[in-house]
Amino acid sequence: MQAEITYCLGRENDTGRTMLIPILLDDTDLDASPVQRDRLAADFRRWSPSAPPDDRLEKLRMAIDQTIDAGPATSA
Repeated sequence: MQAEITYCLGRENDTGRTMLIPILLDDTDLDASPVQRDRLAADFRRWSPSAPPDDRLEKLRMAIDQTIDAGPATSA
């Protein structure tokens, strides 16, 4: 997965467009990741489908909408 993250971050630098929407699904150490903590769209650790809705899904939806609204990426 590290290679895919590095590729997406490179494409973001090349195109100036967001391509990666990072979310937390487990307790992976973010300090070992090239993705900065301030870029996280939502934290789904300890989330349960049976739990009442909260703002995590809305934050993820908003991040996806912003990425889609930015338009297609240019070729690198």
